[in-house]
Amino acid sequence: MSHEGHRDEPRRRNQRREVCGVRWWEDGVQRRRQIDAAVDPGIVVEMLFGPLFHRWLLRTAPLDDTYADAVAAHVVRAIQPGA
Repeated sequence: MSHEGHRDEPRRRNQRREVCGVRWWEDGVQRRRQIDAAVDPGIVVEMLFGPLFHRWLLRTAPLDDTYADAVAAHVVRAIQPGA
């Protein structure tokens, strides 16, 4: 296995940070203390989209606005300071 991939890792990580909105996250909500400082934005993205993709891919139940709003509300409550 080549070690060249390791040199590209910081670039890939920065690209992922841009895609996930991490820079916005760090510059905004964390600095204003709207969310807990220990919260990992990549995990939050997965918390939001994981359940939606699960329903969509496996067709376990309807994927509608009510469900999406409920997922978002739970995630927002989970990442607030003191949660």
